[in-house]
Amino acid sequence: MLESKRLILRSWQDQDLEMLLHLRNDVELQLQLISQPRPHSIDRLRRWLSEKSSSADLIFFIIAQKENNESIGYLQYNNLNLLHRHGELGICLAAEYQGQGLASEAMAICEAYLMQTFNIRKISLSVLEENQRAIRSYQKNGFVQCGLLQRHVFLNGREQNVVLMEKFIELAKP
Repeated sequence: MLESKRLILRSWQDQDLEMLLHLRNDVELQLQLISQPRPHSIDRLRRWLSEKSSSADLIFFIIAQKENNESIGYLQYNNLNLLHRHGELGICLAAEYQGQGLASEAMAICEAYLMQTFNIRKISLSVLEENQRAIRSYQKNGFVQCGLLQRHVFLNGREQNVVLMEKFIELAKP
């Protein structure tokens, strides 16, 4: 478990299923995450969580409020490559918790963990070009655009561009 001033990053628990089911069944949110929305049941969600939890090249955390342990989203690093020391960020917060700096706080404590525990030096991500709010947030957190995949995904009936971003992380100085 990782902690910051306002958050806890922890493994999933049964109490998180309702919130996660809501996020996974939110069509607009899933489209913003460059995911093909499909209906999720509790059983399908449990299988998804079990796969995430058992994957050797993935780290998955529930983002919870420190004051009451209530889950508000999740954060994952996919395709962790320990030889080349990089991974791919995926983060999802419930709409009512966006715009409060919570994603930034979650990313910061997880980046320190990745660097200290796995010696990860670089994080990359993909974001829809039209999601300028997310792009600005990532830029504020040190990510820079390193590429553009034109007409890369077909979501909601149209082709969309995907921005590639990356960030080099360093161990905090004492």
